[in-house]
Amino acid sequence: MKNKNLAECILFSVFMIIGITFIIIGGTWYYIVREKENTWVSTQATIIDIEKSEIYNSKIVWVEFSIKNHIYQVELPEYYSSMKIGKNIMIYYNPSNPNEIISKNFLGHLIFIGMGVVFTIIGLAPTILKIFKNRKKKNLMKNGKRIEATIDNISFKMNYSVNGRHPYILECSYVDLETGAVYFFKSDSVWYSIETLLEHNNITTVPVYVDTKNLKKYYVDITMFEKYLGK
Repeated sequence: MKNKNLAECILFSVFMIIGITFIIIGGTWYYIVREKENTWVSTQATIIDIEKSEIYNSKIVWVEFSIKNHIYQVELPEYYSSMKIGKNIMIYYNPSNPNEIISKNFLGHLIFIGMGVVFTIIGLAPTILKIFKNRKKKNLMKNGKRIEATIDNISFKMNYSVNGRHPYILECSYVDLETGAVYFFKSDSVWYSIETLLEHNNITTVPVYVDTKNLKKYYVDITMFEKYLGK
């Protein structure tokens, strides 16, 4: 289980590092673009050609514009699906070197920032989820009602895996003797061979802490099995 937790930490740490890197790149790029917009000169240009590029199946856009009766044909370092040949767009050019240009609606930095935010959220999601789960667990164990649920089945959590392996899930049920109602519960992920452990120790029930006002709020206490693992 420690190896699984370590693998998860490494995986999501990589996502977070990539996300933060993208945000830094995007933020730096944003600063550079803002500086260019403040110091370069804006003018209208016409798209004269859009070529296919062999690099990542991208497009090369050529624009034409005039400065003091001198015509420039320059490659625009960006492409958007809305760009068409013959379309007029606003650009910024470097007055010291008119061959350096960007479009007025340059969005490259926003793409990096957006991707960085997504990757960072993915990297932080397990930590945030764990915090909420721990709060829920502590609240239920302190204020909830403890019941003994019968272990009905052990299945795999097929929508999640680490290193090609799926965690176990305990499926259990509880019959309210007063009302006859049957309630079903599922545990959090279990990364050790829980089936062998239960059979070896003849365990058929598991503690479940429930909110008496809403039994949909519950916590299956699988930590009790850790004593059999020497923890």
